[in-house]
Amino acid sequence: MENDVLANGNAALAAVASAPPVRLND
Repeated sequence: MENDVLANGNAALAAVASAPPVRLND
């Protein structure tokens, strides 16, 4: 089920990309 793993990784990347990078700006 590599597709599931890739989907989970893409979802995580999308969540990080959509979230404001407050920690990076610190």
